[in-house]
Amino acid sequence: MPKKLVSKDLEEKILQVAENLFLKYGYTKTGIRDISRNCKISVGLIYKIFKSKDDIFVRIIRKHLKEALNELNLKISKASSFEEKLSNFIECFLNQFKRKEKLFYLFFTSLGSHFLLDKERFQLQDISQRFSQILANIIEIGKLEGKVDKNIDS
Repeated sequence: MPKKLVSKDLEEKILQVAENLFLKYGYTKTGIRDISRNCKISVGLIYKIFKSKDDIFVRIIRKHLKEALNELNLKISKASSFEEKLSNFIECFLNQFKRKEKLFYLFFTSLGSHFLLDKERFQLQDISQRFSQILANIIEIGKLEGKVDKNIDS
């Protein structure tokens, strides 16, 4: 079955089931067979949709990071001053962390872990660096407004 013929619903179901299992048992203790059993589909079908367990994991983390990034950009775009932007950044980041604490733990421990390939690790680092860039932009606004020392690196 070509990937294009697989329904988005099935793909989402696999991602949701895998996320629940990763959160409950951890990444290393969750196998493709566990995911397939809980989805009530064959292991082979999962491999027709995803390259590996790592691929599933990266897709889950990327989805949540993108959601957090979108929420953050929306909140910051509504703010007009440096203080408001910085406050929104911190509030949004802490709220995301509080709501998805276990998922963020899995993400942060995976960045330095041996189980992710360099390509997959890079994909996650690329998205996480966008958060740093947003903060750097806020600091630059603070410098322009005279609220942050111009000698501080952003």
